[in-house]
Amino acid sequence: MALSVSLARIKAKCGVSGSDQDAALQALIDEVLPALEASLQASAVSGSNSGVLAICNLGATEWIAGEALAERLREVGAADTVSVDGFELRPPVRDLADPSGLKAQGMARLMPFWRTGAATQGGGVLST
Repeated sequence: MALSVSLARIKAKCGVSGSDQDAALQALIDEVLPALEASLQASAVSGSNSGVLAICNLGATEWIAGEALAERLREVGAADTVSVDGFELRPPVRDLADPSGLKAQGMARLMPFWRTGAATQGGGVLST
């Protein structure tokens, strides 16, 4: 058995209710999920322990949702400041790579099952 991340769960974690972003979100899942899976120990994604697989699926879901939110924030104009009569509104963003904290949360779930050396051998998606 392999990792499984559904479009519906990504949309729920990102707060997306319509279908206009479905193609982009599915493309992100298709791009990132194999890299995450390749970075994990084979025993974690083999399905022999359903609890471990559930943790890995949740971690992958959170990481991908976090990346989707980060990509949305990096769109031109998304993080602009709006000023009206001296009153300014700006996004409360501290980290453009992980504005929601979901990537870090997902990675924290995945790290116990991370394949030794995956991040240093080009097989990982360790950065948050």
